[in-house]
Amino acid sequence: MKSIRFRLFAYMLIFVSITLFLVYVLQIFLLPSFYQNKALSRVETISNRMETPLTNIANNEEYTQEYNDLVLYTRQNNICLYAFDDSAILKLEANAMGSSCYLHYLIKPTIQSYRDPSPIMNQYMEMVNQQESKSYYFTVTPNDQISSQLFYAQRFVINNRNFYVFINTPYELLDSTIFVLQEQFFYISSGVLILGIMISLLLSKLLSEPLNRLSKTAQDLARGKKDIIFEKGGFLEIDTLASTLNYATQEINKTDNLRIDLLANISHDLRTPLTSISAYAQLIQDISGDDPVKREKHLKIIIEEVEQLNRLLSDMMTLSQMQSKTSRLIIEEFDINNLVNRTIESLKATTSTQSIMIEKVGKISKKVIGDEVKIRQVIMNYLSNAIKFVGEDRTILVKLIEIEETGYARIEVIDHGSGISEEEKPYVWDRYYKVNKNYARVQKGTGLGLAICKAICERGNYPYGVLSEVDKYSLFFVEIPLSKNGDRNE
Repeated sequence: MKSIRFRLFAYMLIFVSITLFLVYVLQIFLLPSFYQNKALSRVETISNRMETPLTNIANNEEYTQEYNDLVLYTRQNNICLYAFDDSAILKLEANAMGSSCYLHYLIKPTIQSYRDPSPIMNQYMEMVNQQESKSYYFTVTPNDQISSQLFYAQRFVINNRNFYVFINTPYELLDSTIFVLQEQFFYISSGVLILGIMISLLLSKLLSEPLNRLSKTAQDLARGKKDIIFEKGGFLEIDTLASTLNYATQEINKTDNLRIDLLANISHDLRTPLTSISAYAQLIQDISGDDPVKREKHLKIIIEEVEQLNRLLSDMMTLSQMQSKTSRLIIEEFDINNLVNRTIESLKATTSTQSIMIEKVGKISKKVIGDEVKIRQVIMNYLSNAIKFVGEDRTILVKLIEIEETGYARIEVIDHGSGISEEEKPYVWDRYYKVNKNYARVQKGTGLGLAICKAICERGNYPYGVLSEVDKYSLFFVEIPLSKNGDRNE
């Protein structure tokens, strides 16, 4: 596979070659037609200016200023101009070409003064009269001494009289110009080609080196190195790529650390109940088998540990299904008030033994649309989390807010415990975040509750979040879309 530097160098050379080719085509092959069009345009421009001085001549009026402007224009554009009346008598002359003008070659030998007609011009006048456009032009090359010239003629009708304007402009500069351009093009193209090669090498080096560094660093990342930094390369796009790769590296390291923590926590949470089950089963077998009281106590502990294992495995399965999107959401209309009431009622046994009061405020007038089972799980996990971190007031507040502007019902679960700092808020949704670094076992729950809430909300596109102030309160919320059918709760 060709390297980046080689590709960039090749592309730059192709670009320079195409540019030189286009310049050659435009300047050499297209120059004659371009030059001819420009010459014709100049001639037509000065011919169109002739109506005013010819009108003054026909009316025997002064036209000095117009004539001076005419002479100046012919000098600037190397043009000779002759105007005749319908009797072939010369009325106006502006010759910047001198004796090299073809019209001068035709007219001067045939007339002695402005009063004499020029019979040779009659045939050119007749040619003009035959044209519907009142004008015509052609290229003429009289002999080897007079170069190729553009011959232009136009008729004007002034006071019911015909006036004729004849103009010549040379082409002799064209051949010499093309020759000069062809000769210069060789030197110019050589210089441009050399300069293009140098710039191509420089650019290919400047662009390829940072990309090669990024590639080598990426290979180090693939080999498992963690403490790497993608260097920027001085170009906006490369700097953006380096920043993106650095961010991706941080996220990979974070994910790897989370994976390590997850494995450690899962192994700890699995080992602890299994150890307890094994120990108490051994006690039943060796000691308490014949003692009904001790046997009942030991069996109860075994059952509790098995239930804890079941909860852990169930939560892991739910989280895995939500994140992998393998479980199907059942979307339907339901009464969110009834769902919240049932969820609070199911926790009464737990809250009563801990002297915790759950207070519900507000009511949603419309039904909501979503997966009732999954939303109940979110609310249940919010409440379970609030129970674990309930404040000294031993009160948990559940608010139901109907937001007509957005078309959502909002459920808030508020406790007045220790709160969450701004630095911790982005991480409360991570798995096992509440477990300390010594992997002390979570006494209540599995440590996956908020991670499951996040997975369910993102899967169902339910807005969710947390608001908190340290030592004041924590507020977890979820929003469910209201029914658009206008169905009201009874």
